[in-house]
This record gives sequence, structure tokens and C-alpha cells, in this order.
Amino acid sequence: MSTSTSSVPSFLRTRLLAVALAASGAGFGVASITTAPVAAPNPEVLLAMELGAHYEGIRFTPYQDAGGIWTVCRGITGAAVKRGKTYTEAECKQLELTHYQRVEREAKQLYTHWSEYNIWVRASMLDMLYNLGSPQVRTSTHRKLANAGDLPGACQQMTRWVWGRDARTGQKVQWNGLVKRRTTTSELCLDWGRDGHFSSVVTES
Repeated sequence: MSTSTSSVPSFLRTRLLAVALAASGAGFGVASITTAPVAAPNPEVLLAMELGAHYEGIRFTPYQDAGGIWTVCRGITGAAVKRGKTYTEAECKQLELTHYQRVEREAKQLYTHWSEYNIWVRASMLDMLYNLGSPQVRTSTHRKLANAGDLPGACQQMTRWVWGRDARTGQKVQWNGLVKRRTTTSELCLDWGRDGHFSSVVTES
């Protein structure tokens, strides 16, 4: 697949390839994404963070998203969200990294063939888990197909997760942002890293 036929936005393609290349080189560390003294994350975590940064946007004060869920930074929800608090960029990076690394641990338990996937497949699945939460992914057809060895089928299932509940009307609606996000993750899952693909020049260290 040439870059011209990719559905991944050009800016995001550039960022993903740059992060993957840097992660595969010597001396790459977490200092480029956070000032907190934590262990360097795996390449797939860094790639998933790029996906989240592109599609989530960032807010430093807590707000209710379209589904009515209190959110801060780039998609952080739950107990970490302190209403009335203004977060710094460094605090957001730390929260996000901690969340992604927790999601990575969950992924290793949820996906039977996790160790066989390339960094792009793993990043796409981490983005699903980060965005949807492990309870939804655990019972999904996506996961069942992945664990049955049907990775293409599992990747294609990603594009079904584009619906949300409108907090104002209570109606189930298709969110354009999710359509774009799932199109990207499905492509990464299906195509990136395969022989002959433009991303195949990136190798894991």
C-alpha cells in the first residue's frame, strides 16, 4: 500500500513512523513524552499514545464528554479525574502513560496471540482498550476472532465500534470522530508492517 492510498491522516502517518523509528533505535527513552522518572514504555504504547493524542485532543480541566462521562487530558476518565482541578501537561502525560501501560498489561491477558502481533497491531488494540475499556473489549466479537486466530476478521471488527450515547437525548448515535479513529486503527491492524507496505521499513529492536 502506498501512502497515497492510506486512510490514515498524513500528519498522523508521519508521527507514527517517526515514533516507531525512534523507538527501534538505540537510546530512545521516555524523556521525549514525559518528564516523570518512569520506565521506558514499549513501542506499541508510544504509538497508541500518538493515536490518542491525535484523536482525543486535550483539555486541562475536567469536562463531560458527549456521553456525559467526566474526562480530562487526552481521554482520561475514572477516579483520576478531579473536578475543579486544572492539570498541567506533565500531569496529563503521566496519567496517560500510566493508563496506557495498565491497558498493555490487560491486553497481554485478553489476547491469546499478543506476542505474535507486530507493533502496529498491538498499538491498534491498545487504542481500542484505552478508548472503550477492557470490559467491552473482553466480550467483543473482535476479541473472539483475534483469539481464534482470525486477525483480519478481528481488525475489520474495529470499524463497528463507532457508536455512542448522546448525553442530551439518550439516543444511540454514530460519532464521526470514532469513525475516523476506527478506520485508522483497522488499517494499522490489517496492513501496517506487512511485507511490501510502506511501514515495513520500521523494525522492532
